[in-house]
Amino acid sequence: MKKKGLVCLLLTCLFVTGCSKNPGLKAEELTADTLYISKDGSIVSGIVESFDKEYYVKEELESFIEEEIEDYNSQSEKDRIKLSSLAIEEKGQARMVIKYASIEDYAEANKTQASLITFDEAYAQGVLPDTMKNMADGSSTSLEAIKADPKNKVAIITEEYDVILDGTVLYYQNCAAKSTESVHTSGTEASIIIFK
Repeated sequence: MKKKGLVCLLLTCLFVTGCSKNPGLKAEELTADTLYISKDGSIVSGIVESFDKEYYVKEELESFIEEEIEDYNSQSEKDRIKLSSLAIEEKGQARMVIKYASIEDYAEANKTQASLITFDEAYAQGVLPDTMKNMADGSSTSLEAIKADPKNKVAIITEEYDVILDGTVLYYQNCAAKSTESVHTSGTEASIIIFK
């Protein structure tokens, strides 16, 4: 009887964690630069960098990252950025996962442009292109034909990433669809993703 209960508990845990959209990024598991965008605006960024020069020192990199995060966090009342995990292979790759309280924190800390706004805000600001690809069938859809819920989110990313969204991708531009919840942004021009 105890075994049956344990099996049920393990299956429940597996089901709950397997269905979670939070990717639980871990530095040691990263294979590409990855960005997780939550509907609440928080960001999880996974970075993979070459760490193959003789003069690279693991401790110096760790210290540098911690100092940069501390400097950024000292500018606000509470910590806005947190190093979640770091994995460094000697003469291989450095991988890190950083959590940001908001997309604004991500953009400011990385000196890049990124935003997460509602569809209505994006439409009013004129940042949406005339046509976008429809995730459902890959067709090109005019902005006028897109009848998006005003609460749908619009993510605008200017760097190359595998982007995982906390929702379902509806339309996208300047990126490649990977699944109904993820795209690969180009990094050459602003990628725009409408999701719910």
